[in-house]
Amino acid sequence: SFCRERGIALYSGAGDVAAYAGAAGLGTEEAARRMRYDFLNKTAEKINAKRIATAHTADDNAETVLLNLTRGAGLSGLGGIPPKRGIVIRPMLTLTRKDVIAYLTNRGIPYIEDSTNALDICSRNVIRHRVIPVLRELNPRFLEHVSVTTSLIREDDEYINDIAEAYISKHYRDRSFNAAA
Repeated sequence: SFCRERGIALYSGAGDVAAYAGAAGLGTEEAARRMRYDFLNKTAEKINAKRIATAHTADDNAETVLLNLTRGAGLSGLGGIPPKRGIVIRPMLTLTRKDVIAYLTNRGIPYIEDSTNALDICSRNVIRHRVIPVLRELNPRFLEHVSVTTSLIREDDEYINDIAEAYISKHYRDRSFNAAA
């Protein structure tokens, strides 16, 4: 109704996450993520959109970093959620969830939150409800510091990849490297 009243185009979709997860051999969180991005990409193509903007926040980024850290990650995983990947942009990545909700509330803009976000039924929610509050008690600027750190890590990762690509381009010949180079 919010979009209809303002003449804003709205595209929505639905799917059976459990069935998709089972068929693809994925956990429900990963299956839902893949289904969401598939829907967004197909919709963007259908309407000829040049960008897809998501509402990921600094909270989401910190959760992702901690999840990646607990599972084992290199620079790419510790770099958190990229601000841009392909046509997907994440303009609110440095804002906290609290800031976004306050903005919406102050302007009377309705929003919907997935009811499963309140349940500790997946690792991300356990990190969200149990781990991050403790880290924020230790350092109230925890989310800000994670944002800065992930930005630095992404820059380092990009720099290392650029060096590696330059080396490969210069030294890789006939499907091999010259060890003396």
